[in-house]
Amino acid sequence: MEKYMLDWPDLFWGFVILAALYFLLRFLITFLRQTYFTGNGGASISDRLESLIVLYEPIAIIILLVIFILIQPALHGLVVLILLLLAYLPLRNYIDGRLFLMNNEIEKGQQLKIQDENGILQKIGRLGVTLRTNEGSRFINYSTLIRKGYTLLKGITTGGFHQVILQSEKEETKNIVQQLEYKLLDCPYLDWTYRPEIRKDDSSPEKYDMKFLLHKDKYLQHMITWLEESGLQIQLND
Repeated sequence: MEKYMLDWPDLFWGFVILAALYFLLRFLITFLRQTYFTGNGGASISDRLESLIVLYEPIAIIILLVIFILIQPALHGLVVLILLLLAYLPLRNYIDGRLFLMNNEIEKGQQLKIQDENGILQKIGRLGVTLRTNEGSRFINYSTLIRKGYTLLKGITTGGFHQVILQSEKEETKNIVQQLEYKLLDCPYLDWTYRPEIRKDDSSPEKYDMKFLLHKDKYLQHMITWLEESGLQIQLND
């Protein structure tokens, strides 16, 4: 065996190390996003880590493929070539997705228009996005999304997604908002396919922006009343 060739333990440990780094990044992102009240700083860090993962995944895959090929270049190189040919369409879509996410700042909860269809961005996956429309959920792969393009809608209420401003005059808004962390778990109107987000409003230290998804638009007034019962003043920001 040539000196430059690697062995199976190298592939195993390469996989373990790369997987550990990946899950560490995912854990940090989940921790920061589930901690509602860390403010814009935590949200900014989680967004940057999410952007890092967009690049990390394909780089990690390439590293593992190179290690695999170097174990036995002739045979493994042929195996990888055959697999790439067989998986051409999903592989192209995956690459389109990495390029799309690198060049487009989209996030769950945004309202998008793709050709004649409007909906809420419900999920951002490796091979495409899931759009929640009035007719139901629709999966759109990245190759299609790049080909058709999209428009980011603002000021339009679609499928139960809303934004409100939280404020209180009686005591510090921060104290009341922090109490919502556990209370939200019992809210009957929320659709938890999109986790509610609460962030500080740049215009005032006593204001917070809240984004949430309801099962149905008709529950909006019930949701506002439910929030007001916590001692908050609510202002719609749709």
